[in-house]
Amino acid sequence: LVAIVVLWGASTLLWSGYGALKTAASREMAIMRLKDAIEDRDVAALQAMLRVTEESVPINEKTLAPLFAYVERHPEAYEQLDREFARQRKSGHVYIKGLTSYPPVFTIHVFEDRYVFEPALYFLHVRVDDPEALLVVNGVKTEEEATKDPFVKKIGPYLPGAYAVTVVHSNGKKKTVRVELFGGARVHEVDITK
Repeated sequence: LVAIVVLWGASTLLWSGYGALKTAASREMAIMRLKDAIEDRDVAALQAMLRVTEESVPINEKTLAPLFAYVERHPEAYEQLDREFARQRKSGHVYIKGLTSYPPVFTIHVFEDRYVFEPALYFLHVRVDDPEALLVVNGVKTEEEATKDPFVKKIGPYLPGAYAVTVVHSNGKKKTVRVELFGGARVHEVDITK
């Protein structure tokens, strides 16, 4: 009887150890697949891996292009992702929406028995010198949200990546600035008046 209890206890420990190892390995595999999909510009794979709660931000080739451009210019971005995933693993949960303004670039979650990644969504507060000016982001006219200051326009949300923000004045004059959204505050201030 004692041998049966010892055998049962040992098998329980082995089984739970196997489960923990399998969970850790599948988490690391999911992270590796995410980084490979970004590097390979695999839109279909990213559509399956990324989960966005904001309906106005679809995951497609057009919305992922800024992410691809950013990591192409900044290969060290993969190291930043590794650090953020390690921090998430150690602390369990590093970002609570509304309580901190510095979310990880991608938050990893378990969703329907698989790992999914939720990208941070960024907003821009763009200071312009003409309240009637239009804003164009990566060649697409944006819908601005009003702010208290008529010279500051709120636009977004945007996925992580590199963006070109162009102000088009009522007289046709244009000015473009480059903005990189990859880590840091969810709201970035951009001054196009300078």
